[in-house]
Amino acid sequence: QAAFLEVALPALSESSVHVPQDKVGRLKALTPIDQAFLYNSEVVVQIALLVACEDDNEIALCAVQILALVAASPFFDVQQKFPEQSRTKMNRLVGLLQASPETLRIQEAFVFRLSEDVPESELEAPEWQPSLDDTVNAEEKATNADGLRRAIRAAILDLLLINTRTDKTAPNVAHLLLGFDIQARSDEMQIDDPEAADTVRTSLHVVLDVLAQNVAEDESEVQVRLPAAPCPSWKCTLADLLVGLPPQVSALMRHPTLAAQCYRLVRQLCIHPFTSAVVSRYLRNREQFFLRQTLALPFSVPPASQGALGAAQYGDGRQVVTSSAAVCAILRSEAELLESAALELSVLATGSDVRRASELVTALLETPNAMDNDVPTFLEQNGGLEQGLPRMLEIFHSFDFAWHDSITPAEYRLSLFAELRFDSCLRRDPNGCEMYDFGALLALLGAARRELQNRGLLSTAQQQEEVKRETRAIVETLVVENHRREIQHARYHALKSWRNLLDIVLAKAFDLVPVETRHSLI
Repeated sequence: QAAFLEVALPALSESSVHVPQDKVGRLKALTPIDQAFLYNSEVVVQIALLVACEDDNEIALCAVQILALVAASPFFDVQQKFPEQSRTKMNRLVGLLQASPETLRIQEAFVFRLSEDVPESELEAPEWQPSLDDTVNAEEKATNADGLRRAIRAAILDLLLINTRTDKTAPNVAHLLLGFDIQARSDEMQIDDPEAADTVRTSLHVVLDVLAQNVAEDESEVQVRLPAAPCPSWKCTLADLLVGLPPQVSALMRHPTLAAQCYRLVRQLCIHPFTSAVVSRYLRNREQFFLRQTLALPFSVPPASQGALGAAQYGDGRQVVTSSAAVCAILRSEAELLESAALELSVLATGSDVRRASELVTALLETPNAMDNDVPTFLEQNGGLEQGLPRMLEIFHSFDFAWHDSITPAEYRLSLFAELRFDSCLRRDPNGCEMYDFGALLALLGAARRELQNRGLLSTAQQQEEVKRETRAIVETLVVENHRREIQHARYHALKSWRNLLDIVLAKAFDLVPVETRHSLI
């Protein structure tokens, strides 16, 4: 809307195009829609309530996306006094939502969407894509319902992640939706026990429940194991691994991208000044989160049958047929968890909680039994490691794999597009990875093609066919390069987090390392 209001309208008023005077007046009176929402705040409340709309999940997705835009708007992302709610200034959007009698229903809507069961794995089903065709029938919509519900959960977590960054003023809409008492001081806040009779379930409880699926409750719980032999013909599916297993399967196996978002959210809550104390205390005392999650490391990469497929080839010759998105999600999950564990260990070692610090150090340095479920399958196969390693080294070895993409671009010498500079299409994605943007790439190729047409170099069928071949070669090459860049970026951050945790162990908790382990660790 900025381009329309700040560029198009002034240009239209200054041009020679005849516009009736009454329409000119109306155009000049236009204001940004988020500014209009500010003077009709009930609209924002109703949009937030539409997150619970079950008649059409696409409406719920749009509601989440609009609320995220409103939360980022300069008209709402400001501090304002609400005398009836707080003695201090608070976020304007939070104040407007709090002033509404629908606050509890809004929170319940987000809890409902986050906890909604999506049985179909993201590794076996295509991502949801918005349809511009009004003739899409009900059967097609039902077929894509799981993908749409996954998109809603991802959009909610994106909203929470953006607004819990350390550069965001708190409390804001994310803290309201997560169930924090935004009227209390940070040192006074508490997180209710979800098992208490009078506890209202919050979005934070749901996120922690998702991550708890990745940890075995007891030794009798069945663990998902990857097959020892490579899957043939790129057709290994998650269903092949789930035969005979209970319906409760870890989020990392079914929804690794969702799990990675949840791990990142937990880390951000642990480092934000507004939530760090209460969240860390709750995770430490109530959930034993850091210890239990550390004992589940390293995470196994799940197989996939949808998405950008390829194979992760480990040093022992074993391969897992999966998607680049799944590999990146597992690496990012491990990076976030290792960062959280490093922060927790630093706090425990600096303080006086020697018992918990010792437990965490022992979990990181213990050598699991060869039959222990904590040992990933790829470390147990013939030709693999002959004896167990400390968990820290197992985590390190899990990063040691080569990625082989299912797409094999043909080696093709460019002629018509040889002078193009494709590095102009590089953009940073939300994770900070520099990747080729295909919108910019297609614009670049389109401009180059028009230039060739103007020069008369596309006048024959042979030249037209040459353009198609070169375009295909360029796109395939850059798709594979994007996968490589994404995986390398995720692996770099996982290794960096692993190194940070190792530094904390050596610098702040070395006295807690068992004497017999110190030599092998160094």
